[in-house]
Amino acid sequence: MEEKNSNLVVIFTALIGITLMVGELTGGVTASSVSDLSGKEPIYFSHFGNGGGLRSEILLVNPSDSDTILVCVEFYDDGGQTLSIDITVSGTDDATPSIQTDSSQCASSNEFPIAPLGSLTLSTDGTGEKAAVGSAIVSSDESLGGVIRFSIEGMGIAGVGASESLDSFIIPVTRKKNGLNTGIALLNVEQTPVSVTLSLNNQNGEQVPGGSVSIVDLSPLGHQARFISELFPEAETEEFLGTLTGTVAGGKVAATALELGVQPGEFTTLPVTPSDLFGKETVILGDGSYVCRPAGVGPFPVVLYNHGGLGNAIGGDLEGTCEALATAGYLARSEKRRETVPLDGHLEDVVGGLSELLSHPDADSSRVTLLGFSRGGLLTLQAAVENPNQIHSIVLMAPAPGGNDDMQTTLENIALLKASALIMVAENDLPPAQATDHVQLSEEVSSTLRIASKTVTMILYPPFSTDGHDLFDEVREPYWSHILAFLETESGL
Repeated sequence: MEEKNSNLVVIFTALIGITLMVGELTGGVTASSVSDLSGKEPIYFSHFGNGGGLRSEILLVNPSDSDTILVCVEFYDDGGQTLSIDITVSGTDDATPSIQTDSSQCASSNEFPIAPLGSLTLSTDGTGEKAAVGSAIVSSDESLGGVIRFSIEGMGIAGVGASESLDSFIIPVTRKKNGLNTGIALLNVEQTPVSVTLSLNNQNGEQVPGGSVSIVDLSPLGHQARFISELFPEAETEEFLGTLTGTVAGGKVAATALELGVQPGEFTTLPVTPSDLFGKETVILGDGSYVCRPAGVGPFPVVLYNHGGLGNAIGGDLEGTCEALATAGYLARSEKRRETVPLDGHLEDVVGGLSELLSHPDADSSRVTLLGFSRGGLLTLQAAVENPNQIHSIVLMAPAPGGNDDMQTTLENIALLKASALIMVAENDLPPAQATDHVQLSEEVSSTLRIASKTVTMILYPPFSTDGHDLFDEVREPYWSHILAFLETESGL
Protein backbone atom coordinates (compact mmCIF):
# COMPACT_ATOMS: atom_id res chain seq x y z
CA MET A 1 0.00 0.00 0.00
CA GLU A 2 2.86 2.40 0.83
CA GLU A 3 4.34 1.97 -2.66
CA LYS A 4 0.93 2.48 -4.26
CA ASN A 5 0.29 5.68 -2.34
CA SER A 6 3.72 7.04 -3.28
CA ASN A 7 2.98 6.38 -6.92
CA LEU A 8 -0.35 8.17 -6.62
CA VAL A 9 1.33 11.39 -5.51
CA VAL A 10 3.59 11.21 -8.55
CA ILE A 11 0.61 10.61 -10.80
CA PHE A 12 -1.35 13.48 -9.25
CA THR A 13 1.51 15.93 -9.80
CA ALA A 14 2.43 14.73 -13.26
CA LEU A 15 -1.06 14.60 -14.64
CA ILE A 16 -2.65 17.72 -13.33
CA GLY A 17 -0.33 19.84 -11.25
CA ILE A 18 -3.08 19.96 -8.65
CA THR A 19 -5.34 17.00 -8.08
CA LEU A 20 -8.82 18.34 -8.37
CA MET A 21 -10.27 15.08 -9.48
CA VAL A 22 -9.45 12.22 -7.16
CA GLY A 23 -12.02 10.78 -4.80
CA GLU A 24 -11.44 7.98 -2.30
CA LEU A 25 -8.53 5.90 -3.42
CA THR A 26 -10.59 2.76 -2.94
CA GLY A 27 -12.65 3.69 -6.00
CA GLY A 28 -15.64 5.10 -4.13
CA VAL A 29 -17.67 8.04 -5.41
CA THR A 30 -17.62 11.36 -3.58
CA ALA A 31 -20.66 13.60 -3.36
CA SER A 32 -20.95 16.08 -6.24
CA SER A 33 -22.42 19.50 -5.53
CA VAL A 34 -24.30 21.25 -8.34
CA SER A 35 -23.43 24.88 -8.98
CA ASP A 36 -25.85 27.66 -8.18
CA LEU A 37 -28.05 28.83 -11.03
CA SER A 38 -25.94 31.21 -13.06
CA GLY A 39 -28.45 33.37 -14.89
CA LYS A 40 -27.06 34.28 -18.32
CA GLU A 41 -23.50 34.53 -17.00
CA PRO A 42 -21.09 31.74 -17.97
CA ILE A 43 -20.27 29.07 -15.41
CA TYR A 44 -16.62 28.26 -14.88
CA PHE A 45 -14.80 25.02 -14.18
CA SER A 46 -11.35 26.09 -13.01
CA HIS A 47 -9.83 22.70 -13.71
CA PHE A 48 -10.35 20.17 -16.48
CA GLY A 49 -8.21 17.28 -17.69
CA ASN A 50 -8.05 14.32 -20.04
CA GLY A 51 -5.46 11.67 -20.88
CA GLY A 52 -2.96 9.54 -19.04
CA GLY A 53 -5.88 7.56 -17.62
CA LEU A 54 -7.67 10.68 -16.45
CA ARG A 55 -11.28 11.21 -17.54
CA SER A 56 -13.52 14.24 -17.01
CA GLU A 57 -17.28 14.61 -17.25
CA ILE A 58 -19.20 17.87 -17.28
CA LEU A 59 -22.82 17.41 -16.12
CA LEU A 60 -25.22 20.26 -16.91
CA VAL A 61 -28.88 20.68 -15.96
CA ASN A 62 -31.68 22.88 -17.31
CA PRO A 63 -33.86 24.18 -14.43
CA SER A 64 -36.60 25.48 -16.72
CA ASP A 65 -39.80 23.41 -16.87
CA SER A 66 -40.85 24.91 -20.20
CA ASP A 67 -37.87 26.07 -22.31
CA THR A 68 -35.12 24.18 -24.11
CA ILE A 69 -31.80 25.97 -23.58
CA LEU A 70 -28.64 26.06 -25.68
CA VAL A 71 -25.24 25.69 -24.03
CA CYS A 72 -21.79 26.41 -25.44
CA VAL A 73 -18.86 24.47 -23.96
CA GLU A 74 -15.33 25.80 -24.47
CA PHE A 75 -12.02 24.28 -23.32
CA TYR A 76 -8.77 26.23 -22.72
CA ASP A 77 -5.19 25.28 -21.86
CA ASP A 78 -2.90 26.93 -19.31
CA GLY A 79 -2.07 29.74 -21.73
CA GLY A 80 -5.72 30.48 -22.54
CA GLN A 81 -5.50 28.84 -25.96
CA THR A 82 -8.26 26.56 -27.17
CA LEU A 83 -8.00 22.83 -26.51
CA SER A 84 -9.13 20.26 -29.04
CA ILE A 85 -10.57 17.35 -27.06
CA ASP A 86 -12.54 14.27 -28.08
CA ILE A 87 -15.80 14.20 -26.13
CA THR A 88 -18.88 12.00 -26.09
CA VAL A 89 -22.22 13.70 -25.53
CA SER A 90 -25.31 12.20 -23.96
CA GLY A 91 -28.62 13.70 -22.92
CA THR A 92 -29.68 15.44 -26.13
CA ASP A 93 -31.29 13.87 -29.16
CA ASP A 94 -29.54 16.38 -31.42
CA ALA A 95 -26.01 15.62 -30.22
CA THR A 96 -23.50 13.68 -32.25
CA PRO A 97 -22.29 10.64 -30.27
CA SER A 98 -18.62 11.71 -30.42
CA ILE A 99 -17.28 15.16 -31.32
CA GLN A 100 -13.90 16.85 -31.48
CA THR A 101 -14.41 20.28 -29.97
CA ASP A 102 -12.86 23.44 -31.33
CA SER A 103 -13.37 26.27 -28.88
CA SER A 104 -12.20 29.12 -31.08
CA GLN A 105 -15.84 30.11 -31.34
CA CYS A 106 -19.14 28.61 -30.27
CA ALA A 107 -20.00 27.06 -33.60
CA SER A 108 -22.59 24.34 -34.00
CA SER A 109 -19.87 21.74 -33.27
CA ASN A 110 -19.83 22.60 -29.56
CA GLU A 111 -23.27 24.10 -28.94
CA PHE A 112 -25.86 21.72 -27.48
CA PRO A 113 -29.56 21.86 -26.51
CA ILE A 114 -30.87 20.71 -23.12
CA ALA A 115 -34.57 19.86 -22.81
CA PRO A 116 -36.77 21.37 -20.05
CA LEU A 117 -35.75 19.84 -16.69
CA GLY A 118 -33.24 17.79 -18.67
CA SER A 119 -29.51 17.19 -18.40
CA LEU A 120 -26.48 16.93 -20.63
CA THR A 121 -23.23 15.03 -20.02
CA LEU A 122 -20.00 15.64 -21.92
CA SER A 123 -17.40 12.93 -21.30
CA THR A 124 -13.77 12.50 -22.31
CA ASP A 125 -12.23 9.11 -23.02
CA GLY A 126 -9.02 9.40 -20.98
CA THR A 127 -6.84 8.42 -23.94
CA GLY A 128 -3.37 9.75 -24.56
CA GLU A 129 -0.15 9.07 -22.68
CA LYS A 130 0.02 12.59 -21.23
CA ALA A 131 -2.83 14.49 -19.63
CA ALA A 132 -4.09 17.65 -21.32
CA VAL A 133 -5.15 20.05 -18.58
CA GLY A 134 -6.81 23.43 -18.42
CA SER A 135 -10.28 24.76 -17.78
CA ALA A 136 -13.79 24.76 -19.19
CA ILE A 137 -16.31 27.58 -19.62
CA VAL A 138 -20.00 26.93 -20.24
CA SER A 139 -22.28 29.71 -21.46
CA SER A 140 -26.00 29.63 -22.18
CA ASP A 141 -28.88 31.76 -23.35
CA GLU A 142 -30.65 31.02 -20.04
CA SER A 143 -29.96 29.78 -16.50
CA LEU A 144 -28.22 26.44 -16.00
CA GLY A 145 -26.43 24.47 -13.30
CA GLY A 146 -23.41 22.21 -13.54
CA VAL A 147 -20.72 20.09 -11.94
CA ILE A 148 -17.50 18.55 -13.23
CA ARG A 149 -16.62 14.98 -12.29
CA PHE A 150 -13.14 13.50 -12.52
CA SER A 151 -12.02 9.88 -12.47
CA ILE A 152 -8.73 8.01 -12.64
CA GLU A 153 -8.77 4.25 -13.01
CA GLY A 154 -8.13 2.55 -9.70
CA MET A 155 -8.26 5.81 -7.74
CA GLY A 156 -11.86 6.91 -7.67
CA ILE A 157 -14.23 9.68 -8.71
CA ALA A 158 -14.70 13.21 -7.42
CA GLY A 159 -17.09 16.00 -8.32
CA VAL A 160 -16.47 19.74 -8.02
CA GLY A 161 -19.13 22.38 -8.54
CA ALA A 162 -18.68 25.32 -10.87
CA SER A 163 -16.41 28.12 -9.63
CA GLU A 164 -17.59 31.65 -8.87
CA SER A 165 -15.70 34.57 -10.47
CA LEU A 166 -14.11 36.69 -7.71
CA ASP A 167 -11.72 39.58 -7.24
CA SER A 168 -10.69 38.37 -3.78
CA PHE A 169 -11.12 35.13 -1.86
CA ILE A 170 -10.07 33.11 1.18
CA ILE A 171 -9.50 29.34 1.44
CA PRO A 172 -8.70 27.17 4.51
CA VAL A 173 -5.44 25.29 3.89
CA THR A 174 -3.61 22.37 5.49
CA ARG A 175 -0.37 20.51 4.95
CA LYS A 176 0.99 17.62 7.04
CA LYS A 177 4.07 15.42 7.03
CA ASN A 178 1.95 12.39 6.17
CA GLY A 179 1.29 13.79 2.69
CA LEU A 180 -1.90 15.81 3.26
CA ASN A 181 -1.73 18.95 1.13
CA THR A 182 -3.94 21.72 -0.24
CA GLY A 183 -4.05 22.78 -3.85
CA ILE A 184 -5.66 25.61 -5.79
CA ALA A 185 -6.55 26.06 -9.45
CA LEU A 186 -7.11 29.52 -10.94
CA LEU A 187 -8.85 30.52 -14.17
CA ASN A 188 -8.64 34.07 -15.54
CA VAL A 189 -12.21 34.71 -16.70
CA GLU A 190 -11.27 37.98 -18.43
CA GLN A 191 -10.28 38.73 -22.03
CA THR A 192 -7.25 40.67 -20.75
CA PRO A 193 -4.38 39.60 -18.43
CA VAL A 194 -4.87 39.79 -14.66
CA SER A 195 -2.45 39.62 -11.76
CA VAL A 196 -3.17 37.59 -8.64
CA THR A 197 -1.53 38.16 -5.26
CA LEU A 198 -1.67 35.16 -2.92
CA SER A 199 -0.95 35.30 0.81
CA LEU A 200 -0.40 32.33 3.13
CA ASN A 201 -1.60 33.14 6.66
CA ASN A 202 -1.44 31.38 10.01
CA GLN A 203 -4.53 30.66 12.10
CA ASN A 204 -4.41 34.21 13.50
CA GLY A 205 -4.68 35.62 9.97
CA GLU A 206 -1.05 36.81 9.97
CA GLN A 207 1.01 36.34 6.82
CA VAL A 208 3.81 33.84 7.45
CA PRO A 209 7.44 34.43 6.38
CA GLY A 210 7.79 33.55 2.71
CA GLY A 211 3.99 33.53 2.44
CA SER A 212 3.49 35.97 -0.42
CA VAL A 213 3.54 35.34 -4.16
CA SER A 214 2.22 37.20 -7.20
CA ILE A 215 1.09 35.59 -10.41
CA VAL A 216 1.70 38.45 -12.85
CA ASP A 217 0.02 38.62 -16.25
CA LEU A 218 -2.08 35.46 -16.03
CA SER A 219 -3.14 35.13 -19.67
CA PRO A 220 -6.68 35.88 -20.81
CA LEU A 221 -8.65 32.69 -20.08
CA GLY A 222 -5.38 31.26 -18.74
CA HIS A 223 -5.10 28.62 -16.01
CA GLN A 224 -2.66 27.74 -13.23
CA ALA A 225 -2.84 24.94 -10.67
CA ARG A 226 -0.45 24.34 -7.75
CA PHE A 227 -0.13 22.89 -4.26
CA ILE A 228 0.61 25.37 -1.46
CA SER A 229 4.02 23.78 -1.06
CA GLU A 230 4.75 24.69 -4.69
CA LEU A 231 3.27 28.18 -4.46
CA PHE A 232 5.23 29.09 -1.32
CA PRO A 233 8.55 27.20 -1.46
CA GLU A 234 10.18 29.63 1.00
CA ALA A 235 7.44 29.23 3.63
CA GLU A 236 7.53 26.56 6.32
CA THR A 237 4.51 24.43 5.40
CA GLU A 238 5.57 20.92 6.39
CA GLU A 239 3.10 21.07 9.28
CA PHE A 240 0.71 23.91 8.53
CA LEU A 241 -2.84 24.98 9.29
CA GLY A 242 -4.16 28.37 8.23
CA THR A 243 -5.64 30.23 5.27
CA LEU A 244 -4.75 31.31 1.77
CA THR A 245 -6.10 34.66 0.59
CA GLY A 246 -6.08 35.89 -2.97
CA THR A 247 -6.59 39.34 -4.47
CA VAL A 248 -6.92 40.05 -8.18
CA ALA A 249 -5.93 43.17 -10.09
CA GLY A 250 -7.35 43.84 -13.53
CA GLY A 251 -10.47 41.68 -13.31
CA LYS A 252 -11.61 38.43 -11.73
CA VAL A 253 -10.62 34.79 -11.53
CA ALA A 254 -12.49 31.58 -10.80
CA ALA A 255 -10.88 29.30 -8.23
CA THR A 256 -11.23 25.73 -7.01
CA ALA A 257 -9.43 24.16 -4.06
CA LEU A 258 -9.14 20.81 -2.31
CA GLU A 259 -7.35 19.02 0.47
CA LEU A 260 -5.75 15.78 -0.65
CA GLY A 261 -3.67 13.05 0.95
CA VAL A 262 -2.34 9.65 -0.04
CA GLN A 263 -4.52 7.45 2.18
CA PRO A 264 -7.99 6.20 1.20
CA GLY A 265 -10.63 8.81 1.93
CA GLU A 266 -8.21 11.75 2.29
CA PHE A 267 -10.06 14.00 -0.12
CA THR A 268 -12.05 17.14 0.66
CA THR A 269 -13.28 19.87 -1.64
CA LEU A 270 -12.61 23.17 0.14
CA PRO A 271 -14.76 26.32 0.18
CA VAL A 272 -13.58 29.33 -1.83
CA THR A 273 -15.21 32.28 -0.06
CA PRO A 274 -15.34 35.91 -1.29
CA SER A 275 -13.00 37.74 1.06
CA ASP A 276 -14.93 41.03 0.94
CA LEU A 277 -16.58 39.47 3.99
CA PHE A 278 -13.25 39.76 5.79
CA GLY A 279 -12.50 43.47 6.00
CA LYS A 280 -12.01 45.01 2.55
CA GLU A 281 -13.60 48.45 2.43
CA THR A 282 -13.59 51.72 0.51
CA VAL A 283 -14.27 55.07 2.20
CA ILE A 284 -14.98 58.31 0.32
CA LEU A 285 -13.75 61.33 2.26
CA GLY A 286 -15.38 64.73 2.35
CA ASP A 287 -12.81 66.26 -0.02
CA GLY A 288 -13.37 63.55 -2.66
CA SER A 289 -10.34 61.45 -1.71
CA TYR A 290 -10.63 57.67 -1.38
CA VAL A 291 -9.17 55.40 1.29
CA CYS A 292 -9.20 51.67 0.51
CA ARG A 293 -8.37 48.97 3.03
CA PRO A 294 -7.50 45.47 1.80
CA ALA A 295 -9.04 42.30 3.13
CA GLY A 296 -7.27 40.49 5.91
CA VAL A 297 -5.30 41.47 8.99
CA GLY A 298 -2.95 44.48 8.91
CA PRO A 299 -0.59 46.20 9.04
CA PHE A 300 -0.39 46.72 5.27
CA PRO A 301 2.14 48.46 3.01
CA VAL A 302 1.00 52.01 2.23
CA VAL A 303 0.45 53.53 -1.24
CA LEU A 304 -0.68 57.11 -1.97
CA TYR A 305 -1.94 57.87 -5.49
CA ASN A 306 -1.66 61.41 -6.92
CA HIS A 307 -3.85 62.22 -9.92
CA GLY A 308 -3.14 64.41 -12.93
CA GLY A 309 -5.32 66.98 -14.66
CA LEU A 310 -5.93 70.70 -14.39
CA GLY A 311 -8.38 72.45 -12.09
CA ASN A 312 -11.52 70.35 -11.67
CA ALA A 313 -10.54 68.04 -14.55
CA ILE A 314 -9.16 64.87 -12.95
CA GLY A 315 -6.51 62.94 -14.86
CA GLY A 316 -6.52 59.29 -13.83
CA ASP A 317 -8.95 57.11 -11.89
CA LEU A 318 -9.16 57.96 -8.19
CA GLU A 319 -11.59 55.24 -7.17
CA GLY A 320 -10.39 52.53 -9.54
CA THR A 321 -6.72 52.94 -8.63
CA CYS A 322 -7.46 52.98 -4.90
CA GLU A 323 -9.57 49.82 -5.09
CA ALA A 324 -7.10 48.01 -7.37
CA LEU A 325 -4.31 48.71 -4.89
CA ALA A 326 -6.42 47.43 -1.99
CA THR A 327 -7.30 44.33 -4.00
CA ALA A 328 -3.55 43.71 -4.39
CA GLY A 329 -3.06 43.97 -0.62
CA TYR A 330 -2.08 47.63 -0.09
CA LEU A 331 -3.61 50.21 2.22
CA ALA A 332 -4.26 52.92 -0.34
CA ARG A 333 -5.39 56.50 -0.61
CA SER A 334 -6.22 58.43 -3.77
CA GLU A 335 -5.68 62.06 -2.86
CA LYS A 336 -8.15 64.55 -4.36
CA ARG A 337 -6.26 67.84 -4.38
CA ARG A 338 -7.53 71.40 -4.49
CA GLU A 339 -9.10 72.43 -7.81
CA THR A 340 -6.65 75.14 -8.85
CA VAL A 341 -4.59 75.30 -12.02
CA PRO A 342 -1.51 76.80 -10.33
CA LEU A 343 0.27 74.19 -8.22
CA ASP A 344 0.53 76.41 -5.16
CA GLY A 345 -0.59 74.33 -2.18
CA HIS A 346 -0.82 71.04 -4.11
CA LEU A 347 2.32 69.58 -2.54
CA GLU A 348 0.89 70.38 0.88
CA ASP A 349 -2.23 68.42 -0.10
CA VAL A 350 -0.08 65.42 -1.05
CA VAL A 351 2.01 65.49 2.13
CA GLY A 352 -1.11 66.02 4.25
CA GLY A 353 -2.87 63.09 2.60
CA LEU A 354 0.13 60.87 3.21
CA SER A 355 0.25 61.91 6.86
CA GLU A 356 -3.42 61.01 7.29
CA LEU A 357 -2.91 57.68 5.55
CA LEU A 358 0.05 56.83 7.80
CA SER A 359 -2.13 57.54 10.83
CA HIS A 360 -4.45 54.70 9.82
CA PRO A 361 -4.24 51.90 12.42
CA ASP A 362 -3.44 49.33 9.70
CA ALA A 363 -0.65 51.35 8.05
CA ASP A 364 2.88 49.97 7.93
CA SER A 365 5.01 53.13 7.91
CA SER A 366 8.14 51.15 7.03
CA ARG A 367 6.76 50.40 3.53
CA VAL A 368 5.54 53.57 1.82
CA THR A 369 5.13 54.15 -1.92
CA LEU A 370 3.77 57.13 -3.87
CA LEU A 371 2.26 56.82 -7.35
CA GLY A 372 1.70 59.86 -9.53
CA PHE A 373 0.28 60.53 -12.98
CA SER A 374 1.17 63.66 -15.00
CA ARG A 375 1.15 66.58 -12.54
CA GLY A 376 0.73 63.97 -9.83
CA GLY A 377 4.01 62.46 -11.03
CA LEU A 378 5.79 65.76 -10.50
CA LEU A 379 4.23 66.11 -7.05
CA THR A 380 5.20 62.54 -6.19
CA LEU A 381 8.85 63.24 -7.02
CA GLN A 382 8.75 66.53 -5.09
CA ALA A 383 7.28 64.81 -2.02
CA ALA A 384 9.93 62.07 -2.16
CA VAL A 385 12.74 64.63 -2.39
CA GLU A 386 11.35 66.68 0.52
CA ASN A 387 10.56 63.60 2.67
CA PRO A 388 13.39 61.17 1.85
CA ASN A 389 13.18 59.23 5.11
CA GLN A 390 9.45 58.67 4.88
CA ILE A 391 8.93 57.60 1.24
CA HIS A 392 10.66 54.40 0.16
CA SER A 393 9.62 54.04 -3.50
CA ILE A 394 7.87 56.07 -6.19
CA VAL A 395 6.14 55.47 -9.51
CA LEU A 396 5.99 58.32 -12.05
CA MET A 397 3.47 57.85 -14.87
CA ALA A 398 4.15 60.34 -17.68
CA PRO A 399 5.33 63.06 -15.28
CA ALA A 400 4.56 66.67 -16.15
CA PRO A 401 6.96 69.64 -15.89
CA GLY A 402 4.64 71.90 -13.88
CA GLY A 403 5.00 75.68 -14.04
CA ASN A 404 7.86 77.95 -12.98
CA ASP A 405 10.46 75.28 -13.77
CA ASP A 406 9.10 73.04 -11.00
CA MET A 407 10.56 69.85 -12.44
CA GLN A 408 13.96 71.39 -13.09
CA THR A 409 14.13 72.75 -9.56
CA THR A 410 13.21 69.33 -8.19
CA LEU A 411 15.87 67.59 -10.29
CA GLU A 412 18.50 70.04 -9.03
CA ASN A 413 17.82 68.66 -5.54
CA ILE A 414 17.67 65.01 -6.60
CA ALA A 415 20.65 64.13 -4.39
CA LEU A 416 18.22 64.15 -1.45
CA LEU A 417 16.10 61.35 -2.96
CA LYS A 418 16.36 57.93 -1.30
CA ALA A 419 13.36 56.23 -2.91
CA SER A 420 13.62 53.71 -5.74
CA ALA A 421 11.83 54.95 -8.85
CA LEU A 422 9.80 53.46 -11.68
CA ILE A 423 9.09 55.79 -14.62
CA MET A 424 6.48 54.87 -17.24
CA VAL A 425 5.43 56.60 -20.46
CA ALA A 426 3.91 55.71 -23.84
CA GLU A 427 5.84 56.39 -27.07
CA ASN A 428 3.16 58.75 -28.39
CA ASP A 429 2.77 60.86 -25.25
CA LEU A 430 4.02 64.00 -27.00
CA PRO A 431 2.92 66.91 -29.24
CA PRO A 432 0.65 67.59 -30.98
CA ALA A 433 -1.70 65.53 -28.78
CA GLN A 434 0.05 66.94 -25.69
CA ALA A 435 1.58 70.34 -25.06
CA THR A 436 4.53 68.62 -23.36
CA ASP A 437 6.84 65.97 -24.78
CA HIS A 438 6.36 63.55 -21.88
CA VAL A 439 8.69 61.00 -23.45
CA GLN A 440 11.58 63.45 -23.52
CA LEU A 441 10.81 64.65 -19.99
CA SER A 442 10.60 61.08 -18.66
CA GLU A 443 13.96 60.28 -20.24
CA GLU A 444 15.45 63.44 -18.72
CA VAL A 445 14.17 62.50 -15.26
CA SER A 446 15.46 58.95 -15.65
CA SER A 447 18.87 60.14 -16.85
CA THR A 448 19.19 62.61 -13.97
CA LEU A 449 18.41 59.90 -11.44
CA ARG A 450 20.94 57.52 -13.00
CA ILE A 451 23.68 60.15 -13.05
CA ALA A 452 22.94 60.75 -9.36
CA SER A 453 23.36 56.97 -8.75
CA LYS A 454 19.70 56.52 -7.82
CA THR A 455 17.81 53.27 -8.35
CA VAL A 456 15.55 53.86 -11.36
CA THR A 457 13.76 51.81 -14.02
CA MET A 458 12.08 53.33 -17.05
CA ILE A 459 9.49 51.57 -19.22
CA LEU A 460 8.60 52.98 -22.64
CA TYR A 461 5.30 51.53 -23.84
CA PRO A 462 4.18 51.19 -27.46
CA PRO A 463 1.91 53.95 -28.79
CA PHE A 464 -1.47 53.97 -27.08
CA SER A 465 -4.55 55.11 -29.02
CA THR A 466 -4.19 58.61 -30.50
CA ASP A 467 -2.76 60.13 -27.31
CA GLY A 468 -0.31 58.15 -25.19
CA HIS A 469 -1.16 60.22 -22.12
CA ASP A 470 -4.54 58.46 -22.02
CA LEU A 471 -2.85 55.14 -21.19
CA PHE A 472 -2.88 56.04 -17.50
CA ASP A 473 -6.43 57.38 -17.35
CA GLU A 474 -7.57 54.07 -15.86
CA VAL A 475 -6.21 50.88 -14.35
CA ARG A 476 -5.29 48.66 -17.29
CA GLU A 477 -2.60 46.58 -18.90
CA PRO A 478 0.14 46.68 -19.93
CA TYR A 479 1.26 49.08 -17.23
CA TRP A 480 -0.67 47.88 -14.15
CA SER A 481 1.06 44.52 -13.77
CA HIS A 482 4.42 46.32 -13.92
CA ILE A 483 3.35 48.55 -11.05
CA LEU A 484 2.30 45.52 -9.01
CA ALA A 485 5.61 43.78 -9.69
CA PHE A 486 7.53 46.93 -8.64
CA LEU A 487 5.44 47.28 -5.48
CA GLU A 488 5.99 43.64 -4.59
CA THR A 489 9.74 44.04 -4.95
CA GLU A 490 9.87 47.26 -2.97
CA SER A 491 7.42 46.41 -0.22
CA GLY A 492 8.06 42.69 0.10
CA LEU A 493 4.33 41.92 -0.05
